[in-house]
Amino acid sequence: MSGNNRGSASILFMVVVLPFFFMLAVVGIELTQFLGAREEVRRIVDSEAKQSLSRPYPPSYLKERIASSTRHLRPYVEILDVTAHIGQGRGEIVVQGTFDGALNKFVGFLTQQRTDVLSFTISSAVRRAKTLALIVLDRSVGIGGARCGDKNLAIRAGFVSQVAKDLEAAGVDRVMVGVIPGIEDEVDILSVNDQVPRCAGGEDGSYFGVASLEGVEVDGTSDSVSIAYRATQLLLLTKGAGALEQRAIVMVSPPIESRSVAVPATFSLLEHEAARQSAKITAVGIVVGAERGRNFFEMHSGSESGRARYLHVSEDEVSGGNPGVALVHHIQGHTFISR
Repeated sequence: MSGNNRGSASILFMVVVLPFFFMLAVVGIELTQFLGAREEVRRIVDSEAKQSLSRPYPPSYLKERIASSTRHLRPYVEILDVTAHIGQGRGEIVVQGTFDGALNKFVGFLTQQRTDVLSFTISSAVRRAKTLALIVLDRSVGIGGARCGDKNLAIRAGFVSQVAKDLEAAGVDRVMVGVIPGIEDEVDILSVNDQVPRCAGGEDGSYFGVASLEGVEVDGTSDSVSIAYRATQLLLLTKGAGALEQRAIVMVSPPIESRSVAVPATFSLLEHEAARQSAKITAVGIVVGAERGRNFFEMHSGSESGRARYLHVSEDEVSGGNPGVALVHHIQGHTFISR
């Protein structure tokens, strides 16, 4: 190649090729900056969508929260509008904004004109898992206990009623409250026309009148095997509205060791059936009352797999509401994000 040709090639490289590669690099940096900023906004919107299920913020406040969370992205990102639709167990947040990158600002500075910005829309829909829950209340009061007016039974029943209402509010597809000992079966499901006796006093506003249930004096061990089979049938054979993603059982017992044996027996059977059917089951056993240090669960069936939890709480703790809040979150805290 002659010297003239080499000089022409060098000039062509410097005048055409080098600026072209430079522009490609600048555009690539701008695009990377835009994608990174959009992903950061998406992360913030997903987080706000999850929180919206438990804290239904108004759209105006949501816009302030999202704008505050994206302040570190300024002056490149501006949030223009936020709309939210929050329902029972599901919600959707739509965010509209603009991106004005460094390259765009530089071009505007050179031309002394306002340049067009990039607009983006991010939609984040969140929902709770499709869940069926069974709460089993042992209404035993022990020999000499009051069938109506027993303090421990009243606390347990009030706790069950509140948990049932909170689970429904959290988006659980179906909540069933069963009682043992039953009248018609080992576990009777409460309904508007069930046969479980109630104490006089009128409507108490609790879940299917669970707070006014009549207690049963017991002096022996419960038929834990029969209770376990019936509870397992109710939990696994009951259908929900559409395909269920998980099932949960909560068993609430009095501080009577002969009655709490039904809890690990039920969880043991459920552990076997869950593995056989590849079902997701969450199990929580709770004994309310009595002094600390007593062992109401000699065996913790299912705890080794993480499916079962065993709790011994005081009457004051249950009345305070914290165990109920933690229980609802444990059962219905998982969320799914879609865009």
